[in-house]
Amino acid sequence: AAVRPPRPRALRSLAMRTALCLGLMFMPELLRAYGPSVSLASIAPGTAAATMHYFDVEGMGCEACEVHVRSVIERSSGVVSADVDFEAGTAAVLAAEDWGFDPERIRAILKKDYYDWAPADDAGAGGAGAGAGVGGAAAR
Repeated sequence: AAVRPPRPRALRSLAMRTALCLGLMFMPELLRAYGPSVSLASIAPGTAAATMHYFDVEGMGCEACEVHVRSVIERSSGVVSADVDFEAGTAAVLAAEDWGFDPERIRAILKKDYYDWAPADDAGAGGAGAGAGVGGAAAR
């Protein structure tokens, strides 16, 4: 049996799939090469200039609430990491201000989900900071 040459439509489809695969494979390098003007959220902020912020979060009643609040915080600009404790009603956020960290934007998003978000007072921040780190539970 004679082997038929590939049809032009099949070749176009193969070329498009190859281009898509290569584009996705080199996406991180492309974003890094074209800098922050492409998308600030595509590259994680550095931790050298990051600072820890402490917040009181009211309205969390279970682990699912804690996971939801943590995911909202971690998806926000400038957030390096977050530790949320639903039992204590606290959140410790490691954030880089030069990457657009905006606590008021997080407050507005959480308010839509019926959570109250406010900066912790000085006494509460000291208590949460002692022995607390991102990834560890804050004991109050």
